Amino acid sequence: MKAIIATFCLAALGAYAQQDINLTGYKLVFSDEFQTPSVGSHKGKGAAKWGDWPPYGPAGAFSVSHWVRGRVRVNNGILFCDAVWNPQRSDAAGNNWESGLIASMDISRSGFAQRFGYWSARMKMPHAGEGAWCAFWLASASGIPNAGTKGYEIDIAELYGSQFKKGPGGDQYNWVVHPWNADGSQAPPPYEGGEWVDIPGGDAINQWHIYGCKVAPDFITFYVDGQEVGRKPTNLEYLKDPLYIIINYALRDPLTGDPFASKGRSSLQVDWVRAYSLPSKTSIPPPQ
Repeated sequence: MKAIIATFCLAALGAYAQQDINLTGYKLVFSDEFQTPSVGSHKGKGAAKWGDWPPYGPAGAFSVSHWVRGRVRVNNGILFCDAVWNPQRSDAAGNNWESGLIASMDISRSGFAQRFGYWSARMKMPHAGEGAWCAFWLASASGIPNAGTKGYEIDIAELYGSQFKKGPGGDQYNWVVHPWNADGSQAPPPYEGGEWVDIPGGDAINQWHIYGCKVAPDFITFYVDGQEVGRKPTNLEYLKDPLYIIINYALRDPLTGDPFASKGRSSLQVDWVRAYSLPSKTSIPPPQ
């Protein structure tokens, strides 16, 4: 309901009004509207919806920040993944940044995942300089608890700092498909790759947008605000296991511009995240 109200309010104000795809025939199988925080440990999240670290092992330390559960908070129905400088953190590398991440599975593979379906999230990019690296993505459960197996990484939306990527129409984001082999190589084109996409309305920071992805037996299709923006053919050889969700605010060098230069706080905001099963008429092939 809050998303519907927000959409009508934006339209009334003359701002860009977003919508999701037509979900007739789809079934909602997972959602978090972020009315209360539900984040537990990646080592065993219990009844919580989310764990606090990528469950696939040491490769999950891809940020120059430290993943800290306390950097994920809920306020007025919005999830905030914060990036915060902590002067009390002792780090030999001189890195005192902490930031937030949530994953729908823990290292025991407990949690939500599905092999085919549609996933979407309504988000705002942080107002931050170069080095901000936010993502809403899926990963194969085959990589838990240790990466190095064949499976998919599907980056539904990678959003970078305000100084990182601009197009003629304003802010852009990136979608990417990575079909990983056990040796770290990837399946060749046309299965691997992605594109930069213009944000509708040109503003990813001050406007909400809905980033979505449908994984079907024939194609992996990407959407922003209900409009298709790209697709890749599905390689079922990499889709033996279900896909779980990760949302994070990572940092990457170099960190320039505010709030990084002044060591201030910035936040990725998430209004909701939802996952649907495909319409029942869809023929689902068994794992190869």
